[in-house]
Amino acid sequence: MKISKKTLSIFLMSTFISLLLLGGILYFFYCAFIEKFRYEGIKGIGIGLTVYANDYGTVPPLDQWCDKLIEEADFGPSHFWGVIDRQEGVCGYALNENLQGKIFSELDDKVVLAFEAKGPWNLSGGPELMKTSTRKKIAVVFVDGHMKFIPREDIDKLKWKP
Repeated sequence: MKISKKTLSIFLMSTFISLLLLGGILYFFYCAFIEKFRYEGIKGIGIGLTVYANDYGTVPPLDQWCDKLIEEADFGPSHFWGVIDRQEGVCGYALNENLQGKIFSELDDKVVLAFEAKGPWNLSGGPELMKTSTRKKIAVVFVDGHMKFIPREDIDKLKWKP
């Protein structure tokens, strides 16, 4: 059986288009999975910090916050790994440095509690850490526990000080 050039080219073109569509669909699901992972990660950090603050009245010490959540909130080291840098000693999140020593129940609900950032263990800081991110949107959890993906251009609009 002989296949004409026209039939072969139609077959190859339809196969190519099918592969492109499949790739696009797989990429969509991959992105949705990563976003859900990021959402669950920062939400978990917020819950752990809130539990700690309810027990002690304030957020953990800045230089020990990851360690304190492991000790007090039943966290494991993997809770602090980011989406890409999944290794020990690296933290995918940072605690708002302006909350040190503040009474948690007196804080404004709209103040940033923690956010995605890349750095060493027990990382803390402010908007300067977010500005180094290459992401278009950064996951942030607020004192009241709600979470949002914040566009990089809106970082300066966030409330950092109690």
